[in-house]
Amino acid sequence: MITYTHRHSQLALAGSLMLVLTLLTGTARAATITADLTVQFEVNTTCAIAAATLDFGNSAANSPISGDVNATANVSVDCTSGLAYEITMNDGTNASGTDRRMSDGAATPSYITYELYRSAADRAAGTPQWRATSGTDTLTGVGAGAAVNVSVFGQIPQLAAGATPPAGNYADTVVMTLTY
Repeated sequence: MITYTHRHSQLALAGSLMLVLTLLTGTARAATITADLTVQFEVNTTCAIAAATLDFGNSAANSPISGDVNATANVSVDCTSGLAYEITMNDGTNASGTDRRMSDGAATPSYITYELYRSAADRAAGTPQWRATSGTDTLTGVGAGAAVNVSVFGQIPQLAAGATPPAGNYADTVVMTLTY
């Protein structure tokens, strides 16, 4: 038979307690240090523009353009959310001075004058035309983070009495510039 003395009981109890404390707290630590972890993500600022065709339709041959001919086209603009942008337009490849003109492309071309505006109200007033002077006759906006439609309002003004353009397909190319 084994008998324990009071001294052996104390040592066994103390050893058991140390084992339990070591298991609960892990190994002893001498010091603690900290470091900062930098977390980052960059959202690049970007814009895209996709132009459309502004189609004024057609008229019968030998018919005068007896009233203003209006048309509207939508241009898709997609800019980073909150990013300010500006859209300018040049006068087109067939311009004469500040007159925008569509050409029939003939060897001796005929022209039909037209104009572009930023809004239906501008078109109705005939001014200001959408051009390329920054801050004056351009269109500004702020990116929505998704594609939005920007309308271009066009007008062929009424021709002088009796003026009838020759039959043909008239066209022009206007460069739109998106600055952000």
